[in-house]
Amino acid sequence: MKKVDIFEENKIKLYHFVYSTYIKSLHISYLYISRLTLLKKGKNNKEISKNNALKILYGYFIC
Repeated sequence: MKKVDIFEENKIKLYHFVYSTYIKSLHISYLYISRLTLLKKGKNNKEISKNNALKILYGYFIC
């Protein structure tokens, strides 16, 4: 019985790790695409950095 509990606990940890890694990689892709979009719109680097910093904080609060 105890062996099954440990297996289930490890499986949950693995799922959480995979899910959070996947979400973070999607978030990084989103930041890159949004940076390219802002550059095309003529925004300067300071505005882009401020915008991306807020998005990074939001992304890490989700995960």
